[in-house]
Amino acid sequence: MAWLFKPPPPALAELDPGGIVYAIGDLHGRADLLDRALALIAADRAEAPAQIVCLGDYIDRGPDSAAVLARLMAEPALICLKGNHEAMLLDFLDDPGQGARWLQNGGIETLASFGVTGVDLRETLAIHTALTAVLSGAVKGFLSRLPTLWQSGTLLCIHAGGNPGASPAAQTDRDTLWGHRAFFRTPRQDGLWVAHGHWARKTPVVEDGRIGVDTGAWHSNHLTIARIAPGNVRFLVAELE
Repeated sequence: MAWLFKPPPPALAELDPGGIVYAIGDLHGRADLLDRALALIAADRAEAPAQIVCLGDYIDRGPDSAAVLARLMAEPALICLKGNHEAMLLDFLDDPGQGARWLQNGGIETLASFGVTGVDLRETLAIHTALTAVLSGAVKGFLSRLPTLWQSGTLLCIHAGGNPGASPAAQTDRDTLWGHRAFFRTPRQDGLWVAHGHWARKTPVVEDGRIGVDTGAWHSNHLTIARIAPGNVRFLVAELE
């Protein structure tokens, strides 16, 4: 179903991604909604050339993180960005001592999706051993190679929006993955529009050079996709029938 939550503002003249881009919001382990989203995009684009960008946070909280990663890895045409949850998992894989934050923010559900259950949150070394035993090198390699941003024309895609005062090349991982304190207060001055996730809302937002598409799919059952074209934004919503 395509839902237009509210009319995008008229000030979209500078938005020109050089074609059509579909930006998919935070998935958080919802493989069912990812499949629905890809089917909606396929029907909507009607064979027209388009880029599909996934804005990060594929894992944690929802029940099917392993299935989401497998689906993304099987679709090489998708542009997949890194989110802070992927970064937390990678930090844990590199250093078991970094596991507490990840485990407390949805990591337990990701472990279960890979068959690691009954964990004691105090036993991070044992959890690390169990996870590395079942996590393939292909999955870790996929996560490690995820870029933190993608740009086409005047559209910039960043998981958490980034620093509005810095050029794309000057963005730090801290700002792209976790956000910058000025992101919602200071519009960019370079004419770029930023499509982002990370900041969950009930409805998507198009304002002040920002296109926010995270609608909390893991608990709301609504996965939002922004269809971004020159001077135009509309939204599709993947939901279960």
